[in-house]
This record gives sequence, structure tokens and C-alpha cells, in this order.
Amino acid sequence: MVRFTLLNRSTNARMRFDALQGDKVEEVMSAAIDVWGCESGLVLRDGYSLLSPDVDVDDCILDNDVVEVLPDPFRR
Repeated sequence: MVRFTLLNRSTNARMRFDALQGDKVEEVMSAAIDVWGCESGLVLRDGYSLLSPDVDVDDCILDNDVVEVLPDPFRR
């Protein structure tokens, strides 16, 4: 299990998130959309890297990371 924080850069709201082994980044994005409701889509950024939706969470996010949630600039 990976435990991390999602930080919505538009509102500065935070949400703790627990992801199980094998969960995809896309599932995290869907949960963020459900909570914060962004119709134009979201991207997740950890440090300088944008996270690909089809990658496993445990391959790209570490415990206690702060993952930024940003509006998708290509979907308007």
C-alpha cells in the first residue's frame, strides 16, 4: 500500500489517499475528479514528472509524497 497526499493546485485543498498494489494512476485521477469535479480533465504531477494514467501507482509514487492535481491544459 502507498499512502500519499493529493494537492489540488486550483483550490489548495488536500486529500490523503491510500492506493493498493496494482492500482493505476487513472484510478487516482478518477477519485480526484469525483471529489473536486473537474470536467475538463486532470493531470497528476509528482515533482517534475507528469504521471501516466496507465502506470501502477506503486511504480511512480512513494509513501508520503505530495502529488499535485492540475487541470489538463490540453483538454478545454
